[in-house]
Amino acid sequence: MSRIDIAELTEFLHTLKKSNEEARIMVKNIKTALMNTTSELSVKAIVYGGDEEK
Repeated sequence: MSRIDIAELTEFLHTLKKSNEEARIMVKNIKTALMNTTSELSVKAIVYGGDEEK
């Protein structure tokens, strides 16, 4: 088995955390933009095939 380099692991975890935080911000911004352009009901209708608006 190979040895685990703690510095490499620490760097990987730091990079993963930063990437995760950036992704959360992007998803939040996408959600905000979507909700600003359409109503929640129409989003549900799109997702569920149009049955929600009836």
